[in-house]
Amino acid sequence: MRAIPKRCMEPFRPDEPNLNTLVERRLGPPEEIIAKLRQVDVLVSQGQNMVDAIRQTGVSEVTYYRWRQEFGGAEDRAGDPM
Repeated sequence: MRAIPKRCMEPFRPDEPNLNTLVERRLGPPEEIIAKLRQVDVLVSQGQNMVDAIRQTGVSEVTYYRWRQEFGGAEDRAGDPM
C-alpha cells in the first residue's frame, strides 16, 4: 500500500495561486488566446493551410482546437463585447 503524499494532507490555502491563475500564467490571458485564434482565421482566409497557420501562431494543433472549443469561433465572437 502506498503512502499518501504529505502535500495531499495539507489544508487548502487561499493565498496560494489557484488553477485559473496558473493556467493564465502559462497560456496567457483570454485576450491573447482570442487574438491567436483570430490570427489563424486571418491566415486561413488568405489561403494558408490550416496546420501551417496554427503552427505559425506558436501553438500546437491540440491546443488550438481546445481553445476553439472553449472560446468559440470568430463567427461566435463577432457580436460579443470584449
